[in-house]
Amino acid sequence: MHTGYPGRLLDLAVLLSLFSSDRVGQLVLISREAIRKRINDRFVKVVKQLLCNCIFQHFGEERSSVDTQLFAAFGQVITQDSTTFSLPETMKETFPGNYSRGEKKSVARLDLIIDLKSFTSKEIQLKSYSEMDVTAAGNIMPHLKSGDLVLRDMGYFSLNSLAQIAGVGCYFLSRLRFGIACYEPSGKKKLDLVRVLCTLRTSTTDMNILLGAKKRLPCRLVAVKLPPEVAAERIRKAKKDRRSSANHSKTYYKLLEWAIYITNVPSEIWTAAQVPHAYQSRWQIETIFKAWKSNLNLRNIKNPWLKSHHTIEAIIYCAMIFVVSTLNPIYRKIKKKARGSVSILKIARILKVASSIQGNLCEQSQLEFILQYLGSFEKRKKRKNSFQKFAMPFNPCLS
Repeated sequence: MHTGYPGRLLDLAVLLSLFSSDRVGQLVLISREAIRKRINDRFVKVVKQLLCNCIFQHFGEERSSVDTQLFAAFGQVITQDSTTFSLPETMKETFPGNYSRGEKKSVARLDLIIDLKSFTSKEIQLKSYSEMDVTAAGNIMPHLKSGDLVLRDMGYFSLNSLAQIAGVGCYFLSRLRFGIACYEPSGKKKLDLVRVLCTLRTSTTDMNILLGAKKRLPCRLVAVKLPPEVAAERIRKAKKDRRSSANHSKTYYKLLEWAIYITNVPSEIWTAAQVPHAYQSRWQIETIFKAWKSNLNLRNIKNPWLKSHHTIEAIIYCAMIFVVSTLNPIYRKIKKKARGSVSILKIARILKVASSIQGNLCEQSQLEFILQYLGSFEKRKKRKNSFQKFAMPFNPCLS
């Protein structure tokens, strides 16, 4: 039977009292209210730091998978990404989300700043869905040192943020957001990207530009022509997006035939072919996010008493610690035993299915065999899997 939040606090109070004693060995009684009071800002900071340490501890192999030669010229390689997950409706005042069928939902957004070279967590922030990624773009600045590189997707695209990164002697790499004005290096003429890309008639374009009508930020624009089938899929998805903020002009659809990047990394460090390959490295954190998210199952937090921001944060961070400390060791173990490459997403899905079955239906050895068999990447001839994306040179089909 579901006892609710107060019942869980009582359970915890009983356990702590049973295993607590003073210096002379006498029993120390701990009340439910004492535990409630200690779930405060200080407690959340401790749990958050434990999560950061846990992420660092459980990603030894991921650190070695980063292309050290590609990033040798930089100090840190900082990436910033976020993921969202739904929460019970009782939390909609603390974590306001979107509206669905006229009802306001509760959605949390987890923002993570991490150094891909060391896999050190620089910052973890839990906020509401209404706080968009672009508003968190400036959070990366305190973690930067001259010579660092920043990899981010278009959700964090901000000309002010890019100018700040360049202003402290750091480098950036991002996809170009549609509608941002591009000018010739002289600054006199605005570029018509569609006309320029189609006129050059090359699969890869590398040019120096000034970015923004007011900022005029100096950078390189690298564009890679996508295969027809990939471009067609991107256009199909764009046409399904009927949000009022989406742009469906002919120019927009034409530019979807290209993967367009902007960076201030000079050509002496990266060739045009290396730019998109470097951008792919940030997919590691996206894949890990998906694996964590599929196992959190936070919808089980249904207690109407959960209204404290500190309590909600503590529960989510503790849930993530549990997922990271259990999922990643299993993933590494199966990866060593399996002959082929192993998908952390598949491992996460198999474990989720196995944990949902009541009773012990199979031995540990049987589960490991299933993980090895079903958790491996499929062998593909025409399309590369995630492991091949990092192991092989850049292929425009993968962008």
